[in-house]
Amino acid sequence: MNKFCYLITCLLALPSLVYSQPVYVNGLPVNQIPLSAPALVACNPLFSFNSPEPSVTGITHIGDSILNGGSTDAVFYLSNGNTGALVATIPKPGANLNKGGGLDYDGTYIWSVNEQEGTLYKTDALSGTVVNQWLLPNNNTVNPTDPNNFGVTYDDGLIWESEYLVPVGTGTMLHKFDASTMNLLDSFLLPNVFLAIHIIDSALWAAAFDVPYIYKIDRSTGLYLDSVPLCVSVCYGLTKNSLGFWLNGNSNFNGDKIHLYESLPTGNANINDKEEAFSIYPNPSNDAIKIEFKKRETFEYRIFDVNGMTILNGKVTGAALSSNIDIHQLKSGIFFLEITTNQSTYVKKLITY
Repeated sequence: MNKFCYLITCLLALPSLVYSQPVYVNGLPVNQIPLSAPALVACNPLFSFNSPEPSVTGITHIGDSILNGGSTDAVFYLSNGNTGALVATIPKPGANLNKGGGLDYDGTYIWSVNEQEGTLYKTDALSGTVVNQWLLPNNNTVNPTDPNNFGVTYDDGLIWESEYLVPVGTGTMLHKFDASTMNLLDSFLLPNVFLAIHIIDSALWAAAFDVPYIYKIDRSTGLYLDSVPLCVSVCYGLTKNSLGFWLNGNSNFNGDKIHLYESLPTGNANINDKEEAFSIYPNPSNDAIKIEFKKRETFEYRIFDVNGMTILNGKVTGAALSSNIDIHQLKSGIFFLEITTNQSTYVKKLITY
C-alpha cells in the first residue's frame, strides 16, 4: 500500500486521542485555545491549479511562482502563481521511487525531505545539483527501516523538520538543526500529527493532519501560540508569497489542487473589507447571537466545535441585513461559526459561557 494512503487510512481510523503530555496555552488545554485570531477566514480559494505531479506532497515558493514536489515524479515543478502554467522543472534528489516529503527554498538552495529514505537534501536551485545530504533522526521503533520524516522549513540559519510518530496519532517530533552543520539543537514533542510546516511572517506554522487546524508554534518551547481553521483536508504543504497564502489539499470548493487564499488569517491588523463581510454579537454569548451583514445576504450557517463536529446548522432564505441564532443549548467553550453566502464561505470564532 502507498505510504500516504496508509497514513490517511490510519488517521481516519483513529479513536479519540489521549496524550500523555498535554499541551497547555495560557492555562487551557490546546483544544480549548482562546484564539487570538478571531478574524474571518475566507475558505473559498482565490485561485487553484493542478500540478503536473499527480501526488503533491510539499510546496514552497520562489518569488511569485510555486514550487512543488510529490511522491512519484523525479523532478520538482515550478509553476506560475498567477496562471498555474509550468515554468520549469528541477531534478529531485533521492534514489527511492517514493520521494514524497516537504520542501523549502532559502533564496539559493532547495531543502527537501525524502520520507522513505529519512534524508534531507540541499539542492542548488539553478543547477539541480545536490550540495549536501543528511540522515534525519529516526524514532520509528516499530519499524526502524521505515522513517517518518516529512516537513521541512528554513529559518534564518536554522532548519526545522517534522517527524510524525508511530503508531500514527501519538504525536510529532519537531526537530531544530543548525543549517550550516545540521547539528541537532533541540526537539519538541507535539501532540498532533504534523506533516506540513513553514516559516510564515517570521513565525512557525504547522498544518495538522488529524484535526482541521493550522497551529502557530513557539520555537523556544514547542507550545501552541495560536490556531486557525484549516481550509483543506489531507494537507501536505503550505507557504506564503506576495500573492497570498497557499495550501495544497482537498478543498470543498475547488477539489484536490494547490490553492491560493488572500492571507494566512493570523489576527493581525489590516483586515480587509471582504473579511469584514459580517459581524456577530454578543460574543461571548450564552443565549443568542445576532449576525449582521454589510449588505443583504441569503446564507447558510454551521456552528462546529474544535474537533470539527457540527453542533448547529441552518439556512436563512430571505436576503437580510441581520439574523438571530439561538445558541442557548451550546455548552461553555470555543466554537466556530461558518457562514456560506453565494460568493464565499467564512469562519469566525464563537465563545459561549
